Amino acid sequence: MPFIERVLRGSKGNGPLLREGGRFGFIVPRKWWQATYGAPVRRLLLDGKHFAETYDFAHEQVFEDPTTYTCIALFTKTAAASLAYRRMSPPKLRAQGVEKAPSMWEHAVTWEQLGDGPWYPGVRAALRPLFDRLRSQGPFLNDPAVCPRVFQGLKTSLDPVYVLDVVEDRGERLLVRSKALDGEAIELERGPLKYIVKGKEMKRFAPLPPRKVVLFPYDVAGDDAVLIPPRDFEARYPAVWKYISQNKKKLEDRERGRMKGAGWYAYIYPKNMTLFERPKLLTADMADRMAFSLDGEGQFYLLGGAAGGYGLLPARPDLAGPLLALLNSSLLEWMLRPPGFSSPFRGGWFSCEARFINLLPIRLPSSTTDLRALGALAERAVAGYKKLNGARADRDRTLASRQIEVVETEINDRVFELYGVTKDERRAVGEEVAAARLALGAETADGGEVGEEAEG
Repeated sequence: MPFIERVLRGSKGNGPLLREGGRFGFIVPRKWWQATYGAPVRRLLLDGKHFAETYDFAHEQVFEDPTTYTCIALFTKTAAASLAYRRMSPPKLRAQGVEKAPSMWEHAVTWEQLGDGPWYPGVRAALRPLFDRLRSQGPFLNDPAVCPRVFQGLKTSLDPVYVLDVVEDRGERLLVRSKALDGEAIELERGPLKYIVKGKEMKRFAPLPPRKVVLFPYDVAGDDAVLIPPRDFEARYPAVWKYISQNKKKLEDRERGRMKGAGWYAYIYPKNMTLFERPKLLTADMADRMAFSLDGEGQFYLLGGAAGGYGLLPARPDLAGPLLALLNSSLLEWMLRPPGFSSPFRGGWFSCEARFINLLPIRLPSSTTDLRALGALAERAVAGYKKLNGARADRDRTLASRQIEVVETEINDRVFELYGVTKDERRAVGEEVAAARLALGAETADGGEVGEEAEG
């Protein structure tokens, strides 16, 4: 950002580096189109209409070793009539050369379409009016009347100690394996062990059965989470306390010894501690398609970071089902999936971080009857995916898949109607989402990296 600014505007005591009529180009991360740090440069470019062309590589990789998400950005001193956007594929460029390689798609983006906020130049021209219309009309996901809390999972700061693999449920105790003990199996009281769903288990509509627990050394009462005192901990959960004590030095040494002294077994960054046992929606941090699911009983904890995800607390209990239907619809997937609101990752995956999903416009039915009907569709989808996830025979999987297809088609139809999407726009949105999912499957089959491996 400083280099672009220096070339166009200069710095204190120095004029611009670019002469009148001049052009310059950089290969840069494309993140500045939406990131907060890019706002001053976006304003500079918008004021002078200096951004002339861009070649966008989206999630596809240009360099052999580093994982980067880049574009070629070309700027002019003289005002450009519009921004020429081209979505290019590096393999085609390598195979056919710069002069012959066709763009995947290209179009002109007006300065009005870029605007003062984040920029989304890659949204195809045919659907640009729909995208701009929907993103300009609230309410949005984080509206207090819709979903006032979107919160990140736990950050233990030492997962090998706190996160344990479940081997066997033994009633009052669980048999678990610990990486901190080189995979040794130990039996622990289940009281402070909370089931977690990681990104891989946060499947669409219905999460998979959890295979891990997190050691949660706190008592939760209402809006307070209090670290269990040592004597109390040892008396109530002697096996867990023995395990924690075996790892005392590792826990004390976190962040250069910061945790030495009282409370050495506490989390370093205790956030959202009292929210996990509430009814909520779940989403993974990264996804290959919309994968919001329902935790209606508040039985799952989750971790933060690339392998974790977010919890969503609807403003009212009756909004959980309708929100689940909206968030898993093709329309909102199209708006979130790059080149929409979200950041791309290798293999065609995309981010579901709070800062992106909170941008999604939410149109809930105005009548109680229609709201309940949409919630009922979400319940049918949850039941269908549970059947699919638990099916063993091909016949059962086929039957569950057909039931899911029927209910998801009905959900999409209702959502399109709620958002005022025309017949032609519906067809175009459906084609884009289907093409993106198909391309992702092809890249995965070719050995492309996905999801949790994307950026370490």
